[in-house]
Amino acid sequence: MKFPARILALLSAFGLALALPTMGLGGQQPSASTATGTTEANITRIAAGILEQSQFAHHAIDNDLAGNFLDRYLDDLDWSRSLFLQSDLKDFAIYRATLAQATHGAGDTSAAHVIFGRFLQRLEQRV
Repeated sequence: MKFPARILALLSAFGLALALPTMGLGGQQPSASTATGTTEANITRIAAGILEQSQFAHHAIDNDLAGNFLDRYLDDLDWSRSLFLQSDLKDFAIYRATLAQATHGAGDTSAAHVIFGRFLQRLEQRV
């Protein structure tokens, strides 16, 4: 199923909004605080619910939508295909099957953290 560019742009912005505030600019892992993790999970679940009911999507977050979200997130981070290695993309492919349930059900954003951490690592190596 193809999704309009407007929906995919919204999903990319949604993913970045979830990932960036919890990542330090120096590439450190997010705080291990339980309160922070709980708050982030709640925000993720609420945002996923709003997205499902929005006038843009009208579509439940399933594996197809989550896969498109993952593709857009990777494209937004490495639009020129010059940072991520093929092995990185292979590592990220495991999230395709679990991203919908992890994000909507558990509010888990660890995939975004892992991908963004790898992005910072590759960016640092490139510099």
